[in-house]
Amino acid sequence: MGKSINIISSSTETGDAWKQLIEGVFPDLTVRTYRSLELSSLSQEDLATSLWIIEVWNIYDSNYLNNPVGFRTALQLAENWPILLVFNMVWRDDFPEEGPFWITYDFKGSLKDKLSQIMNTHPQGKAPLEELLRKYPELGKVPKNTHH
Repeated sequence: MGKSINIISSSTETGDAWKQLIEGVFPDLTVRTYRSLELSSLSQEDLATSLWIIEVWNIYDSNYLNNPVGFRTALQLAENWPILLVFNMVWRDDFPEEGPFWITYDFKGSLKDKLSQIMNTHPQGKAPLEELLRKYPELGKVPKNTHH
């Protein structure tokens, strides 16, 4: 399998926009998009990728601030694949617009450089995500009512 990027986003439209952006930056990569919460239905072949880009919140969930589903998904994938978390909403004034494995929608750097840097490293594992969770415990919220 050639190099690929998988994107998990809160909507088909957002996923398609990310796909178009990534294909413009890396025309030789295969880009696949998935909606939030589809992870359990993916095959091992679907899971295998050079990079996962994951939006932290499903903003179409009325309870999205209490359900950082993308962060939980990243924790599941981080041992085996490189991850770029996308904080797709402003949720804290003190949160940096960029980190070693994340960006916010306020990110002003080179997306191509950021993606290349992460794709050319080994999977970060769970430890950096768990450190982020210790600093920002609200990323670990699990909704009481889910409609799966």
